[in-house]
Amino acid sequence: MKFKNMKDIKLIAIDLDDTLLGSDGQISERNILALKKASEKGLTIILATGRMTSCTEPFVDTIGIDCPVVVYNGVMVRDKRTLGRKILFHLPLEIEYSDTVIDYCFRNGFCLNLYVDEILYSQDNPDTERFRNLYSGRTNAQYNLVDDLRIFRGKRSTKLILITDHKSEDVARTRDYQFEYFTRLFNGKVNLFRTDPEYLEIQNKNTDKGIGLGVYATKYKISRDQILAFGNGENDIAMLKYAGTGVAVRNASDTVKKHADFVAEWSNGEDCVARWIEEYILTDPR
Repeated sequence: MKFKNMKDIKLIAIDLDDTLLGSDGQISERNILALKKASEKGLTIILATGRMTSCTEPFVDTIGIDCPVVVYNGVMVRDKRTLGRKILFHLPLEIEYSDTVIDYCFRNGFCLNLYVDEILYSQDNPDTERFRNLYSGRTNAQYNLVDDLRIFRGKRSTKLILITDHKSEDVARTRDYQFEYFTRLFNGKVNLFRTDPEYLEIQNKNTDKGIGLGVYATKYKISRDQILAFGNGENDIAMLKYAGTGVAVRNASDTVKKHADFVAEWSNGEDCVARWIEEYILTDPR
C-alpha cells in the first residue's frame, strides 16, 4: 500500500481513548517509541481528546513530548507547555442551552458533568455517585461537588456530559434516548456526541476536533494535506475528515470507518498508531 503524501506529513493528531490508549487505559511502549521517533523527525504530535486539560497532561508526560492539545472534543485548543499552554481557541456552550440541560438533569435526577474554567463540577447527589465514580475511574478526573448545580445557570460551560445507563430497563434513562431527545429539542443548535456507552457530550455547535485541529494548523501554516489523524469514535469523525489522511483504527465503529480515508488492520490493543507510523512514516525517506 502506497501513500503519496506520507513523506509530506508534518502533524499527527491522535485520539486517546480506544485509539492511542490500550484496553488498560495506558500508552504502550511501542506507541511511545514511535511517537518519539516521529517527533525527532520534526513532526508535531497533537493529542486530541474529549478529556479536560488536566486529564490529558499525564499522557503528555508519558510520551515525553511537549505537544499541543485539543481538549474537550475541540472546544479548547492549547499550545505547547514551553509556550505556556496558551489557549488558542475556546468556544463554550451558549448559556441558554447549558441552562436547559442543567434544569433537565436536576428535574430528572441525571448525573451531569459541567466544566467551567477547567474545573469539573457535579451535584452532590448520592443517587448519581456511581456515575461519577465511573467517570473518575476512567479519566482520573477530580470532581468538585456542589449542593445544587443550578448555581451555574447563567454561566457559559465549556461543555457538558450527561452520564447515564446505556442498558437500563427504563429506556428513557438510557444514553441513546437522551441523544434522541436533545437532538429533537436543540434541532442542530448544539453538537451532540455519543462517546463512551454512558456519555452524551453537549457542546457549542461550532466546535469539534476537526475545528480545533484546524485552529492549530492554520496558526502554524500546516496544510490539511500535511496532517495525519487517528481515531475511533463519533467525536473523531470531524478530525478524520479534516486531516489529509484520516485513519480509523480497526476497532472503530462502522460509522467512523465510513468517514476515514483508511481503516487500519490493527486495533488500539495492537499498537495501531505505532504500527502505522513505523510502516508509513518512519520508513519513508525524507
